[in-house]
Formats: sequence, C-alpha cells, structure tokens
Amino acid sequence: MFLKKPTADDLTTKWSDEKRLEAVATYIALGSMAETSRVVDIPLPTLWSWKTRKTWWEDMERQLRAERNNVTATRLGTIVENTLTAITDRVENGDTIYDQRSGEFHRIPVTAASLNKIASTLLDRRILLEKMQVTKQEEDVDSTQKLEKQLSKLASAFSEFVASRTKEEKVIEAEPLSQS
Repeated sequence: MFLKKPTADDLTTKWSDEKRLEAVATYIALGSMAETSRVVDIPLPTLWSWKTRKTWWEDMERQLRAERNNVTATRLGTIVENTLTAITDRVENGDTIYDQRSGEFHRIPVTAASLNKIASTLLDRRILLEKMQVTKQEEDVDSTQKLEKQLSKLASAFSEFVASRTKEEKVIEAEPLSQS
C-alpha cells in the first residue's frame, strides 16, 4: 500500500473545527487512522500530525471518550437497577411459570439453590467493591506520602545546591603601592 506524499497544501490547509471533531470522533469509533482518513477525507499525514503534535487532539479525544463512558455508565446503571428490581420481585413473589393445562400464569417460590446463587453472587460483588474502595484509599494515601517524600528530597537537594553556590568573600589587606 502506497501512501500519497503530502503536498504543502495538505499540511497548511485550515480545517474547520467541525471537521477536526469529526476526525477525532471517527478515529475513536474506528480505531484506525487509515480508515479515519478515508472516511473523513483528510490526508493521513495530516491526521497523524494532529494526533502526535497537537494538544487539542488529545484534549478532544479525552473529552469524547469521557462523554461516551458517561453514556455507557448511565445505561449500565439503568440495566443494573432494572435487574435488581426484577430479582427483588422474584425473591419476594416467586418465579412466573405458565401452566399449559389451565393456560394461566402462576407464581412459584424461588428455589433454595437459586436464592443461594443470587445471595452468593451479590455478596461476592459487594466484597469486591469494598476491597476496591479500600485499595483506592490506600493508593491515595501512598501516592500522597510518596509525593511528600519526593518534595522533601527535592527541597533538601535544592538547599544543598544553594549552599554550595554561596561564595565566600575574601578580604585581602594590602598596602597601597607608592608610585615613585
């Protein structure tokens, strides 16, 4: 595959903010710079230049990914809430079954095995979340302590540097020379 050599016009053309946003969004969606170039019709060298040399690309990519993650988190939260509501209903009122003889739906109690599996899974997840929270708190404390230690070392090194740069003034006593 041969890439077209970029012309001066390709690299100096002013692209609109909308086109740049489209390029970043397309790259996030496709995961390929070559495909992005083809879809948005911006030369590949220009895209690579933006991605590797321009801070706005990184900022925009981070922002778009965060927005996408927020949407996903919201959807997952809704699914989890609905699932927990359904599980609560089943535990309290039983599973719904269809009776072919009567043609009606009935509720039967959830089996002990199913209740055990539900309880075990939920407890395991709860324990995992608690461990993650404790680990995060420990990491925060560790990182703060590490930062304080580094700053302390830096302060002492700076003090030593300043002390070594201090010059002693020497006074030389002499008698003036007579000019004869």
